[in-house]
Amino acid sequence: MKQWIKNYLIAFITLLFKVTHRNYHYKKNCRIVNTCCKGRGKNNIVELGENVTLSDCIFYFLGNGNHVIIHNNTRLKGVTFWMEDNNNFIEIGENTTFEKNVQLAACEGTSIRIGKDCMFSHDIYVRTTDSHSIVDSQGQRINSAKDICIGNHIWIGMQCLILKGANIPDDCIVGARAVVGASKYQSNSLLAGIPARELKNNIKWLQERI
Repeated sequence: MKQWIKNYLIAFITLLFKVTHRNYHYKKNCRIVNTCCKGRGKNNIVELGENVTLSDCIFYFLGNGNHVIIHNNTRLKGVTFWMEDNNNFIEIGENTTFEKNVQLAACEGTSIRIGKDCMFSHDIYVRTTDSHSIVDSQGQRINSAKDICIGNHIWIGMQCLILKGANIPDDCIVGARAVVGASKYQSNSLLAGIPARELKNNIKWLQERI
């Protein structure tokens, strides 16, 4: 297919998405392909910055007052946003990229905040909740949902699991198949393992190979 025809089709599909989803807010040069919204609820908002690309993404809203902000120059491919219950919040910083099969699940009024210039590989789960209840001997729930914060310039490898309460500081690498929980980490560290721990400190990472 000629490039100009492909560009025309993408522009048409993007326009159709905008017309269909009027409660979403867009800035310039957004490209939206094979993306859909499902679920139920009221006052759920998605804000897209400039030059945002959504490809093969799904937004599930199962509640009210949920809010997604995706900042400028981000590229998302195959990302599922799962927001269950009310007043959840997901924010993705500028110049961040996602490959396929990434789930961002914010439930029970929690937030997922991802900084700028991050790089997510594929088959990654980021979840603020266990989804089901664990109770003590008195029947009191002991596994409430918790916020997740992922700093700036984070590289997350394939098949990682980022659990509730995780706080990954700036300039870290999370190795493939790591499980990151509510532990304290230093910035500029390599995290890996189950559960993830610091293997190296005082490191940096670059997208390009040198």
